[in-house]
Amino acid sequence: MMIKTPVSYRTKKTSLNSLLPLNSPLALRVSILLISTFTFLYGCNDTAEPTKVTDSTSDMMTSQAGEQVAGEQVAGEQVAGEQVAGEQVAGEQVAGEQVIETTVCESPRSQDDALVTLSFPYAEMIGEEGQSIQVYRFENEQLLPWGERLELGAKTSALTFSKDGWWLLALSERGKLTSIDLRGELPTIVSSIDLVLGDYSIIQPADEARKFDVINSNSDEFSGLYSLRLNCDGTFELADSYFYLRLIQGFQRAQSVEKQAFVFGGQALFEPIDLIDLRWMSASEQDGYDEWSELAHLDVYEDYIDAINLGVSPQDDWLTVVNGSPFTEEGGQVRFIEIQQDPPQLNERFLFEGYTDVRGAWFLEGGNTVMITQLEVNAVQFFVKNQNEWTVGQRVEGIGLANQSAFLATHSEENRVYALIPSVSPSGGGSGVSLLNILDGESVMSLPTISLGEGFINIPKAIAAWPLIEN
Repeated sequence: MMIKTPVSYRTKKTSLNSLLPLNSPLALRVSILLISTFTFLYGCNDTAEPTKVTDSTSDMMTSQAGEQVAGEQVAGEQVAGEQVAGEQVAGEQVAGEQVIETTVCESPRSQDDALVTLSFPYAEMIGEEGQSIQVYRFENEQLLPWGERLELGAKTSALTFSKDGWWLLALSERGKLTSIDLRGELPTIVSSIDLVLGDYSIIQPADEARKFDVINSNSDEFSGLYSLRLNCDGTFELADSYFYLRLIQGFQRAQSVEKQAFVFGGQALFEPIDLIDLRWMSASEQDGYDEWSELAHLDVYEDYIDAINLGVSPQDDWLTVVNGSPFTEEGGQVRFIEIQQDPPQLNERFLFEGYTDVRGAWFLEGGNTVMITQLEVNAVQFFVKNQNEWTVGQRVEGIGLANQSAFLATHSEENRVYALIPSVSPSGGGSGVSLLNILDGESVMSLPTISLGEGFINIPKAIAAWPLIEN
């Protein structure tokens, strides 16, 4: 349904001092990340029906991860409390008795200095949580550890670099947020705060160098989109309001239009019922932060959904959403949504089925290729656009437990773009990062997997890379 007049969503305002830790239960979510301890060691706005493809194996090119593909294959806890620098207290944030103004703190890091960071959520003993992350330098298609692993005191679910490349933020599942300084000889933990107790898996740079979007995907009254700034000294400043929406599965800002974003999820089949699961949002600035309202929406799935993100094309003309839920007939679906700018409208155009355990979708730089990950199938699948029609493209198998992904551009001797996917060897060879070379922004070449070693403590999960590529 097209919404001609933007509708303002409920924005909750609250004092930072009033949000004490909540013991409310988390939303009932079913995680389908199953790790074998021996083998792995571990709705449309219009009436037109979308083009439907039901055979996920037809007309595809398949290669094994780590193999060189000849030629170019077409790939077809609590809203922050009081924070004193170096010390965490519940309440308001103070740094030397005053909050440092948000400014341009440093010139951007050289883009020749490519960095990657990984979280390690498992400990040596089964059932124990790992709480460490590792920062690497990416050189000659290898990951070189930069310093020792950093122990953060909580299991990290999401990582991101600041747009200037000088800071790394680590977010835990329950809402502990930590800043890591990358300006010195070694990465250094500077500060941490506890957000409202919830279910966190997304933190992303926003529209300013030190501004970030954080998603609490729980189903209580504190669920939704939060906004914060990172001060020049590594402490945090949070907005005193947030955009309320439950069960968010993905959030991505538009790349070609400022102050717009797309939100996947929010559907709730329990009281209060909400049938909408895809929203196109616009923001106006309020007290230095974003006040969100809706431009258009679409009811894509009728049943429960399970995903880690949504894909947005660089031109903001297509969205890709996936559903990996094993508890619905809509599981295994990949849907392509066309974005119409004037008037704002979302229309489903293409539907592909049969992609079991699909987790997320990412557009490559050119905007004509989309990559999806399939967890227990141990594969990534590509789709390509030709004359405004999406078709099945290249497939790369042998990427064990393919889930999250990051994209990295190098700017040294050869300008190259890579997809990095944390993985566990399906044949019991330990953990690593599968490396795909993106050729010409569209085609893909599989490169040897970068080994991280064997054992539970080396199984990676969250990943981030710098220089940043928005996709």
